[in-house]
Amino acid sequence: MARVQGAGSRRADRLGLRQSIRIAAGFWKTAKLFAANNAVTSLDIVIDGARSTIEVPRRRDWLELPVGRAVTSIGIAIAAATRSKMNDSCISGITPDTGDDDAVLVRNADAAAVAALPRAIAALQVSLGKSDHAGLEQLVELPFTNHPAAGFFEGDPPATTYKTYAALAAACEAADAEDAPRSALLRCPSATSMDETDDRGVLLRAWGPGTVVVEFPSHREVVETWQLHWNGRAWRLAAIDYD
Repeated sequence: MARVQGAGSRRADRLGLRQSIRIAAGFWKTAKLFAANNAVTSLDIVIDGARSTIEVPRRRDWLELPVGRAVTSIGIAIAAATRSKMNDSCISGITPDTGDDDAVLVRNADAAAVAALPRAIAALQVSLGKSDHAGLEQLVELPFTNHPAAGFFEGDPPATTYKTYAALAAACEAADAEDAPRSALLRCPSATSMDETDDRGVLLRAWGPGTVVVEFPSHREVVETWQLHWNGRAWRLAAIDYD
């Protein structure tokens, strides 16, 4: 997991790959499936815009790609494969040696996405903290799921999923009513409560292609998490949940 100190206050650093990237080319689940699926024979590697092609031996061994320097973006794609009985060409694993236990690699996201992430987290906190949620429509991804950590202390009600922003706005309007029950309040997303004296930063976990989970520090039994997805232009909040 990667630490982002004071979300929105730090620029994204370049990723220092001290030694190499290790690549598992082919379908590695079993030796039998490795032989039955297409054999990857070469890979296209793009590091900070510099492209190269490397040959891949036909065996189930990690391929070591030396780097030894700080980089911003890495692209890996199958360039060629030999067809086998099962016509699937796979990369089973990519393991970077960053020399930094706090580093997180975001798949299918470029340097601009990494730089924009702290700002997106800060913008969401501001919008969710406003009574009218101004600007939130541009910051959420539909369908949006809300399952706030506060619900853990209220009997753990099920998550609410909104397919339209109009439905989400209506839920928040109902939550603003003077006599709104606690259940209504839990259906409207709100800013994550953070202890201003807590010097622990927000933590990030890579979750899938262009997707990260943001974990907020907490002194409670549970911690609130946000799932953010990069859509190629901006980060959008897809879900609020807790662990």
